[in-house]
Amino acid sequence: MKSLLVLLFTILSVPLVAQNAPRNFLIEDHTGAWCGWCVLGNQAMKDLHAEFGNRIIPIAVHNRDGMSLPIQTELAKVHNVTGYPSGVINRKERTVDGNTGYGVHPSSWNAVIDTNAMKQTTPVKVLISSWKIDTIAKTISITISAEFFEDYSSPLAFNCAIMEDSVTGTGKQFDQVNYVSNRVGYEGHPYFYEDGTITNYVHENVLRHYAGTSLGCWLGAICRERL
Repeated sequence: MKSLLVLLFTILSVPLVAQNAPRNFLIEDHTGAWCGWCVLGNQAMKDLHAEFGNRIIPIAVHNRDGMSLPIQTELAKVHNVTGYPSGVINRKERTVDGNTGYGVHPSSWNAVIDTNAMKQTTPVKVLISSWKIDTIAKTISITISAEFFEDYSSPLAFNCAIMEDSVTGTGKQFDQVNYVSNRVGYEGHPYFYEDGTITNYVHENVLRHYAGTSLGCWLGAICRERL
C-alpha cells in the first residue's frame, strides 16, 4: 500500500520593506542514464552549485531509465523539451544564441546564470518554516511561508520537490553512458577520463516526487499526493 504525503502550505503576511530577496535559480535538468551527452548537465549542475551555493536548486528529471517518472513526460511536453540534456531554468523561456525556448543546453547555462544574474531579486521569499518525517506513517509534513517585500497580485503556487542523492543501481537503467570519454575537444572536462559507460554511477539530485503535481498547489491549499 503506497503511503500518503501531506503538505500544508501556509502564507505569512509581513510589512513591506524596501529590499527584495535574492532570486534563486531552479534548474530542472531533463536527463537520462542512456544519454551520453547528459554528463555535461551533471557536471554543469555541480559547477554552478559549487560557485553559487544554495541559490542554485538542481533537480535531475530523468527520462526512460531506472529513475524516470511519468511527470517527466508531462513537463517535457509543457516546456517543449525534445533534446537531452535540456535545462529548464525557473520555468521561463530563454533566448540563447538567437534561439528562444524553455530548454537550454548545459553549455549555455552560464549565459543565463552568472554573477550579473545573481544580482536579481524577487518580491517573494519562500521559506520552509518547519518539516517533519513520520517514518511509521510514511508521511512528510512541511509548512512553508511566503514573505512579501512588495505588493504582488499575480497568482502564485507552491510546490515541493522530493529528491534523492547518491542513487546507484546495476544495468543499463542506471549505468551512465558517457560520450565525452576520450573525445577530442573535451580534454579538460572531468568526464573525459571516465569510461564510455560508467558502471556504478552515482546519480545526484534525482527527482522522486512533485508534491503539487507539475504546477504546484495554490496558496493556502493542502496538497495530498500518493507516493
